Amino acid sequence: MIWGSCRVALPHDTPYCEKKDDDSRGREVDALFAYAMRMRERDPGEWPHLMLFLGDQVYADEVSPRTKEYIEKKRDPNKPPGYEVADFDEYRCLYHDSWARTR
Repeated sequence: MIWGSCRVALPHDTPYCEKKDDDSRGREVDALFAYAMRMRERDPGEWPHLMLFLGDQVYADEVSPRTKEYIEKKRDPNKPPGYEVADFDEYRCLYHDSWARTR
C-alpha cells in the first residue's frame, strides 16, 4: 500500500521541481508523480495493491501557473485572498491542473 495527501499542481520541471530554498517557485516533485515514474520501470508484481489518498489532494494556497492566470482574469489578486483559491470555479481549475494528464 502507498498513501499520499495533497498533489503538487505544478509542472514537473524547473523551476517548479526545485526546493523552495533554491527557488521561491519550487515545490519539489509530487510524490504520486515520482512513484508513477518508478512503477514504469518495475515489474507489475512489485506495484502496490492499494493507494490511499488523504486530504483535499490540492494546495489551495500554492496554485499552479494556469490557476494563477485564471485567478488574474477573474478577480484582483492584490486583494484578499490573493492567489489562494477562493471558490468552486477556482478549485475546479486547480483540481484539473492537479489531475489532468496534460501536465
